[in-house]
Amino acid sequence: MFTNGRHPNLFLPKNETKIQETLKMKSKKSNAKETLNIEIAAWSLIIGVIYIVTKVLS
Repeated sequence: MFTNGRHPNLFLPKNETKIQETLKMKSKKSNAKETLNIEIAAWSLIIGVIYIVTKVLS
């Protein structure tokens, strides 16, 4: 199908390329989950600091 050698998965069978594509999709999904978890942790940290500061000042 690709004879010019520019295709990166030239030497892999078709099912292997499908496996790689599904792995890429899974890694993208897990990266999105990780960034969401990091955001939740950051916001909870900010809220905790604000809570502690208001407790100390009051």
